Amino acid sequence: MWSTKSVIKTFVIGIVSVLSVTIAGFYLFHGMAQNAQISDIDYAKISAVMTGIYIGGIPNLAPVSKAVNLPQHLFLIVSGYDLIVTGLYLILIIFCGKLIVSKIFKINGDLVLVSSIALINSPPFVPMVAAVLNNKNIILPGIAIGLLGYAVGNYLGIGIFMMLTGF
Repeated sequence: MWSTKSVIKTFVIGIVSVLSVTIAGFYLFHGMAQNAQISDIDYAKISAVMTGIYIGGIPNLAPVSKAVNLPQHLFLIVSGYDLIVTGLYLILIIFCGKLIVSKIFKINGDLVLVSSIALINSPPFVPMVAAVLNNKNIILPGIAIGLLGYAVGNYLGIGIFMMLTGF
């Protein structure tokens, strides 16, 4: 069973995780710009798009890319990267991450999994995951988390771009 507190906790953990990783990724990779054909500003754009995707789902790919003026060749690279990383992440979260996160934060494991799916993919995937888990009680919180992700994903993505570029 879930509670409002656990749903909010799961949503906040998801947002903080994504923001931490995208900001760390920017600072880790932006120094490599001298040896690549990707500028520092492009790394900030990629960070913004990844923030939008992993908080608001794949539907945020195009709007955040357009808002930060991500070049077309990078749009294609980010799209491919997203498929690979999301696949690996889902394998990790399904087999061991669900247990680890649920134990550390004392959150229902099914809620952790469905929230991850809702944030990364989008709310329409929640009922399918709930059916596979045979837990229809997580449909409502999963969809709510996904919708909240839609609502803030674009803004956080653009905010990350502005923060990383000093706008």
